[in-house]
Amino acid sequence: MSKNLVIGSGISGLSLARRLENVTIFDPTDTPGGVIGSRTGRFFFEKGPRSFRVDRCQKLLKIIHELGLEDEIIYASKNSKRRFILHNGRLRSPLSFPAVWWAIANEWRRPLGPTTDESVHDFFCRRLGKRVTDLLIDPVITGIKAADYREVSMQWTFPNITSLTSSFLKKKKGDPRLFTLKSGLQTLIDRLADGLNFTTTQPDFSHYDTIYSTIPYEPTLKLFPKLPTIERLKTQPLSAINFAWENASLQKPGYGYLIPRLENEKILGCVFDSYIFPQQNKTENELRLTVMMREPDTQVALAALARHLNLTQMPDEVHINAYPQAIANYPVGHPEKIQAWLERAKELYPNVHFLGGFTSKPSVNDRILLF
Repeated sequence: MSKNLVIGSGISGLSLARRLENVTIFDPTDTPGGVIGSRTGRFFFEKGPRSFRVDRCQKLLKIIHELGLEDEIIYASKNSKRRFILHNGRLRSPLSFPAVWWAIANEWRRPLGPTTDESVHDFFCRRLGKRVTDLLIDPVITGIKAADYREVSMQWTFPNITSLTSSFLKKKKGDPRLFTLKSGLQTLIDRLADGLNFTTTQPDFSHYDTIYSTIPYEPTLKLFPKLPTIERLKTQPLSAINFAWENASLQKPGYGYLIPRLENEKILGCVFDSYIFPQQNKTENELRLTVMMREPDTQVALAALARHLNLTQMPDEVHINAYPQAIANYPVGHPEKIQAWLERAKELYPNVHFLGGFTSKPSVNDRILLF
């Protein structure tokens, strides 16, 4: 029987390993899950991803059902439909800007643009105008995808939009509800990892017939030194700081808010955890928030919450989750570059399948490998 090695114990490595025989998972850390994990104590928190849209996460739902966790699925509250943008220090609905309504009404008139790749910034400036792009698209790319919208590839980041031949604002069918697991996504990781064989010591790769590497770009280059670099591909640090109060509330409940770089703030945005999935609250009056920023700084984050939300009382609990190589910043032209890189990698390492997030889409759903 052939021997298989999976490198990386994030959701990619775990979901793949469960479908292989005679497999070992190598990861120098002793905590499977990668950026996915839950903290269950006095307050509940997700350390990384926390919510998923039903119609965009069918593979995730499939594996949840396969593992018998369907009874754990919960859906977001009505409050989660409210999203905010920080503008001149105040939270505003994206639809409260007249420029947004004008852009929506006239988007279909705009030129489709080149068939070749371009930056997210250039695409949306052409289709929506620079003001709306700076107000809405910039914070989405910066706060959610941890990237610079002036540099990242449009085809790689939004392939479903660039493949359209007409307006991308037309309403599309699908189930837009957000879901998660009531006991936390750690439940999914634990169930995936159950019964698998792990090692934290780097094995001799020559002892394996097939190797599947699911780790990020920079660690991949260290493990496989013959690999070429990919021009302009780099990773960005991202930190998620969890704050909890036993008795506090917000004037504007919702999903949270993102911050355009025009605001010159040091945080990227904030998620209102206790309002999105109140089913995970331990007490009736608790408040749970997660602040996203490049480098973790609790005092800077608290000062921002005081300015933006008028939240001045000290939190009862704080947790810092820092990810030095959170998400790769995929440059314009990345789809063609990664294809050429994978072909060269196959020549250099014929028995290795490179499946890290930089080779495909980085969302949790896309990282589930159902071979």
